[in-house]
Amino acid sequence: MKLSMSSLGRASICAASAVLPRIETQNPDSEAGIAGHRFLELVPRIGAEEALTRVAEEYREMCAALQLDKLPLGPGHRQEVAFYYDVLTGKAVEIGESIDRAYPALQDWQIPGTADVVRVDPGVSVYVGDWKFGFGHDLHTAPIEENLQLRSLALAAARAYGVQRARIEIWYLPEHRPATFDLDAFALAAHAAQLRELYERVIKVDRAHRAGMTLNVRAGLHCGYCPALQHCPSTQALAAQLVATPDTIERDTKALLTKDNAPLAYERWRQMKAVTDAVGNALCAWARESPITTKRGTVYGPVSVTREHVDGNVAFHVIQQLHGDVVAGKAVEIATSKAAIERAVKPVVEKGGGAAAIRRVLQAIEAEGGITAATTEQMKEHRPKST
Repeated sequence: MKLSMSSLGRASICAASAVLPRIETQNPDSEAGIAGHRFLELVPRIGAEEALTRVAEEYREMCAALQLDKLPLGPGHRQEVAFYYDVLTGKAVEIGESIDRAYPALQDWQIPGTADVVRVDPGVSVYVGDWKFGFGHDLHTAPIEENLQLRSLALAAARAYGVQRARIEIWYLPEHRPATFDLDAFALAAHAAQLRELYERVIKVDRAHRAGMTLNVRAGLHCGYCPALQHCPSTQALAAQLVATPDTIERDTKALLTKDNAPLAYERWRQMKAVTDAVGNALCAWARESPITTKRGTVYGPVSVTREHVDGNVAFHVIQQLHGDVVAGKAVEIATSKAAIERAVKPVVEKGGGAAAIRRVLQAIEAEGGITAATTEQMKEHRPKST
């Protein structure tokens, strides 16, 4: 059995996810999140400029665009603080800072977790903040008032520091949109009881698993990033069905879809996608070590690809010297972004006037026809705007 504060939400829906064998994987979204978390961890310690050099190049623009003055990074805030909470005693311990989830050996009833940001008001309250990177994260993140991970981190921090109140906050980035919720002593006590009940429920499922019993599982959107996905009896059966009768599934789905059953079909499709994505990740890992030869004679495996980058400034200067301004202008494209404009303008204006200066620049560019907007239709999950 393996419970952590980050897995509590999924375990509360499907206790089997905490006891089945696990395969930890990464994806582009999680890698971007890791890079962003690392950047914000380093900023208060070594400064934004130096922290940016330690971020992989593909994530630097994302990190550079963060409005650091809006985020809880000032004096008194600590980054990447790890705890464990003992569900049997109700006590908690701070493990340390920046341990990169390398928790010490713990008992099953001692649940570990790491808070992105912590601030303590001794004897009064504790603040626990969480970074969420990527547009649309609010669709896949439990609402702040129901977020078991943050509530558990708040409980652990409150017990570790001996306070009776806590404030939890999620920062959705890059929108820079916070969601905040306060917990008093009664709410913390109620959550402690909820954790004890969840732990006891998972223990029963773990005993059933060890006894060789078939586990009851609950499929849904929470399956998407579940590390036990490939060992889940529900997804294994679904994967077998997809392989055996894909044409039949497509035909029947088209014929049977109605307004009433479409929501359920959509949830089922998301589960199917999670299964096929997991299969693809497993095949990729296998082929990286043992390339796969297909029936067509092609090979699926690692390939070295070299892409040359041409420095625009150097190229413009060289072509200008050899062929003149017109040819140089045609050969070299000039590109920018709002984030790049903000980075350039903000340091050269008086403190506090950055936002107004950037707004004036963008308004002037727009007046000259330098800003255009193209609207395209995309199929994606979203929250409808209130009317």
